[in-house]
Amino acid sequence: MLLAVALVVGGLVLLVMVAALLAPPSTHTTSAGPPSATPAPTAAAPTATTAAAVPPTTPPATTAAKLTLGQKQQVKVILAASITHDEQVLLQGQRILGNQPYPDASTGLAAMDDPTSAAYQFSAWRQRHDPSLVNDTNSEDAFQKADGFYTADTEPDALSTWRQDMIQASSDLGQWVQTAVSWQISEKTSLDLTSAAATVHDDLAQANRDIAAIIATS
Repeated sequence: MLLAVALVVGGLVLLVMVAALLAPPSTHTTSAGPPSATPAPTAAAPTATTAAAVPPTTPPATTAAKLTLGQKQQVKVILAASITHDEQVLLQGQRILGNQPYPDASTGLAAMDDPTSAAYQFSAWRQRHDPSLVNDTNSEDAFQKADGFYTADTEPDALSTWRQDMIQASSDLGQWVQTAVSWQISEKTSLDLTSAAATVHDDLAQANRDIAAIIATS
């Protein structure tokens, strides 16, 4: 009886073992834990060959263009002609005025009615050339013509100086005219007249020196 039970039990065990061997292997794997997060990409380190940024450079200033020899000569001629004009105006006035004043104002006024008299002719000259009566644009016209050869960057300072000296010469020419009128009726001396003319000549001589400075720096 016991032997039969043992045989049955042993047979069951043997069947279980055979069944286990014949069963297909399981494909399920047990996870050991949650999947780890994917690491974020890191920025590449700069290489030694990366060039440093170069700051922009300021372009070098360009040198102001100089006038050609021909242009310099034109400027010189324009300005010198204006000076010559004023010199001739003064010289003409001196010639008409003469060298003999009237003894007094009454005699001088009476001579104004005689077209052949110095008083009459000098009065006519004044109507054309006296700066206090006539707006003579000679020097200003010359300045504008000469200025046309330059830009704001290239114009020499001496050109503006020339302009001012010519304005002064015109003013002093007006003073000479007033002195001449007084001299003509014996209210001013010959020395006064000569001194007034010398002042105009000095102004024009300075304007000539200005021309030399203009050409040298053009």
